[in-house]
Amino acid sequence: MYIDSMDFAQCIQAAVAPIIADGAIGTELIRRLEPTATAWRGCSPCCELLNKTAAQLVMNVHRDYLNAGASVLTTNTFCGSEPMLRRYGLEQSFVELNRRGVELARDTRLEHSADDRAWIAGSVGPIMGIPAAVDFESAYARQVEVLLQSGVDLLVFETFPSPDSLRPALSGLFHAAGKTSKVPIVLLFSPTADEDFLDASAWRRLKELLSDRENTVVGANCGTGPLPLEEALREISGQFDGPLALSPSAGLPTTEAGRTVYPKSPSTFFTEIDRLCQSYRILLAGGCCGTTPAHIAALTALRRSDTVV
Repeated sequence: MYIDSMDFAQCIQAAVAPIIADGAIGTELIRRLEPTATAWRGCSPCCELLNKTAAQLVMNVHRDYLNAGASVLTTNTFCGSEPMLRRYGLEQSFVELNRRGVELARDTRLEHSADDRAWIAGSVGPIMGIPAAVDFESAYARQVEVLLQSGVDLLVFETFPSPDSLRPALSGLFHAAGKTSKVPIVLLFSPTADEDFLDASAWRRLKELLSDRENTVVGANCGTGPLPLEEALREISGQFDGPLALSPSAGLPTTEAGRTVYPKSPSTFFTEIDRLCQSYRILLAGGCCGTTPAHIAALTALRRSDTVV
């Protein structure tokens, strides 16, 4: 029996060990599908298109993460906003691709054992590399609205480089669902060298935007592996009192024989995240770029009760 969105908020607040989320969606799809495959329809690497052209492949990835022990499935909608899809001429398919992304995750959950718990997290990534004339808040609002209407249990805003970069997305959420909406949200930062992640005034503006809002989890994702995200975790834990989320990449990738390779093995990935769990109240743990079902299977050892401080 799966759990509804309020149960997610209650569970993470009461947890004594991390809830395990899934790993990478985009890089895992790319790893499994040759760049010349017809499913890309000349739009590689637009993974959201695969919700329509390679639905079984997307479901296989979700299924493998469930079998590995994940309790949160992330929709294949990270670059699903209209401006990001417009780069491939797919903006007219915006509603279909986002709705289908949710349906595939939900269908996979329904096929799985009725005794397993799994929440569906609607993935929203940053709108980047787009002309400033775009109405970012409205674009985020339209994507969030489709994801919520399609039945996600929570929303995850992931790989945002700074507090200020996240504000239009949250404004879009509040425009689509209202600031008093009870839908849980997970905010994941991936600091970059050209964004001022440590700007105190930016954190103040973000916290003002989130004032009086419950059911919010903040954390870090992507980067070059678990340990390099510790500085971000330190800053976030100083700004927010609630549980933390962590979904690192499997390290800095290299290219071997024309394919992208990530260096962190599942055992190393677990060891580094486990070390961070000893110092920070991480209650949602998963993976980002380069992580696979094997990495998530390794993380299930975090469920032991002595993991979190």
